Amino acid sequence: MNIYKLSLGKKEINDIDYKTLIKEQLVSVYPDTKAKGQSSEPQGSLFLKAKKGDLFYICRSNDSIELIGMFKDQRPLYSYIIDDHDGSWTDRSYEIIYDSINPNAYDKTLNKWWSPKNNSTFIKIPEEEHSLFEKSILIPVFKKTLDDLKIRKEEKEAALNMKWVDYLKLQSFFKKLKTDDNILLDTVNNLTPLELNKIKYAYQLKGDIKHQPVVSLRNHLLEKLLVNKSLTIDSINESKNEIGINFPKNVFKSWKQSFAILYPFIYDQYKQELNSFFNSFISRIRKDLGIQDKTSVKLVGLDGARNQGFDRIWFAIYNNIHISQKNTKQLFLEVYDGFKYGLYNEITKDSSHLKVHQELNYQDVLKLFSQHLPEVLNDNSMEIAQISEHISILNYKKQIILQGPPGTGKTYTAKDIAELMIKGNISFDKNEQKERLIKSEQFNLIQFHPSYSYEDFIRGISTRTINNQIEYHTEDKTISTFAKKALESPDKNYVLIIDEINRANLPSVLGELIYGLEYRGEPVQSMYAIDGNSNIILPNNLYIIGTMNTADRSVGHIDYAIQRRFAFIDLLPNRDVIQNPIALELFDNVTALFIKKENSTETTTDTLTSADTLAMDFNYKDIQLGHSYFIINEQENTEIDPIELLKMRLKYEIKPILNQYVKDGILVGDAQEIINNLSVTGN
Repeated sequence: MNIYKLSLGKKEINDIDYKTLIKEQLVSVYPDTKAKGQSSEPQGSLFLKAKKGDLFYICRSNDSIELIGMFKDQRPLYSYIIDDHDGSWTDRSYEIIYDSINPNAYDKTLNKWWSPKNNSTFIKIPEEEHSLFEKSILIPVFKKTLDDLKIRKEEKEAALNMKWVDYLKLQSFFKKLKTDDNILLDTVNNLTPLELNKIKYAYQLKGDIKHQPVVSLRNHLLEKLLVNKSLTIDSINESKNEIGINFPKNVFKSWKQSFAILYPFIYDQYKQELNSFFNSFISRIRKDLGIQDKTSVKLVGLDGARNQGFDRIWFAIYNNIHISQKNTKQLFLEVYDGFKYGLYNEITKDSSHLKVHQELNYQDVLKLFSQHLPEVLNDNSMEIAQISEHISILNYKKQIILQGPPGTGKTYTAKDIAELMIKGNISFDKNEQKERLIKSEQFNLIQFHPSYSYEDFIRGISTRTINNQIEYHTEDKTISTFAKKALESPDKNYVLIIDEINRANLPSVLGELIYGLEYRGEPVQSMYAIDGNSNIILPNNLYIIGTMNTADRSVGHIDYAIQRRFAFIDLLPNRDVIQNPIALELFDNVTALFIKKENSTETTTDTLTSADTLAMDFNYKDIQLGHSYFIINEQENTEIDPIELLKMRLKYEIKPILNQYVKDGILVGDAQEIINNLSVTGN
């Protein structure tokens, strides 16, 4: 229990201002008030840092002790009561715990830093001196003991603190605010001066906001509210125009909703406590389940993920091998028209294991989380975690290209991504995976080549002979057919893999879909119409994964317009996945053709140096042979001895591509001699 002495001295605060402070249930301190006693921190800073629920007693100089108060929140405001010219005095709100019964009955000879006699403004009473405070002030002035004070504090806190039912009401209220501008504007326009000044204090701490359009707009609207100007939709739009002239065109394009602009004015009073409440609940859950060191947490409040306001509150507890909760199995709880909790699969959007109740029972939450805990803890494959990172990028961009030299598993990785997005899990048996994906209508794989055309990929004219007559028909091709399937299902993921994507003339093949890739859900006009309709729509649940061999210089380069539509992910050789020591030795010897031997086994690629046998105009990242050439412990044909298989790989796969590198001038100097001497040393 923290207890402070707070002096509202008569010299600094006259009787009129003091009475106004008490009426408004505010206390005020000058922030630059210097340190006193054992504290090295300025008293003004201590005042600002005191927590919600901390107690203080108020004395008027050394003349009287007035009351015991409790801070009701941690949001200060620049005082609008004390006229101090430079606007530096700072107020805080409080709840009255006890009014004094005998204001002058305290021990006036008590000489402590925290006693009324001492020249201090805001100072903490050491815990070991609480009994002295009880004897010299609490009992004589308030007729109360420390035990009485503690009980009263707990009662007040219980009345002030929000509970689950309050958060459900708050969520429901925000749902109305989001959908009804009349309720939104009425709420904002009726905020009290006290509340508006607390918000103003927070905005003034943001510093220079001239380069932040949304913050500038909100601050502009706040200034209007502070001078009693009611906001309307028209006045908000006028302010957008006024602020917007200082920024690029359409800077508020994503902020059309009034709710997205105004919600912080309403949320500010709840935000800090909401975060504290939910974080405390999450900590309790993780502790009771014994998973503090195995899991991470994502909490999203009424700010939403993009600070545009939200009408729900949720948190996810997930395996900490993943860098985020996206693309994981998670213990999930959401406040939205009730309480929804249980197991949620972020990849497949599977919410079938979530229960919905109108009241929250902690033991029921704990029981359900316990049942699904093994699935979250088993979601710990490093390979899945890495693939999940790729999926996070794919969710954001909708189309990615996996690029790297030969043998780095680009197509395999693309299939892993597809399976995880479609099935929610991965079979690392590649043959089984291939079969399962081929059978899924949500998956398609094609390969581009130099003669691939728009008419093969998007839409074209085909001929049919009917009654000896040739008829011409416009038909949807690969992506248009696949997009229609996806459009008929916002709740399933559809994944198209385009192998060797850069081997085709992409501008020619993609045509107007270059626009459609970026503006998902919007119709684009094809050059061919079906039944008079030329529209093609790429829905948001259609994901495209391209693979690109960076060593192949014979293919065309991807122009900037297309590059901008894709996110590029490097897949580089990974020494760590090669288990067989003989295969690992061969990998290192081959790698030494591209990377200097002394650091060829380093895993941090930024520290590597190109070998002397690599031509200067080539980057080892683009052409170094990948790990899949050297993996021999998971083969289809178990009748072949692993070492013999590695020898076959060396003779018929590895050496031929290295020799081609020599012919193409990629490998130079002693490279040919080194290649000729490569061998498998095992028996």
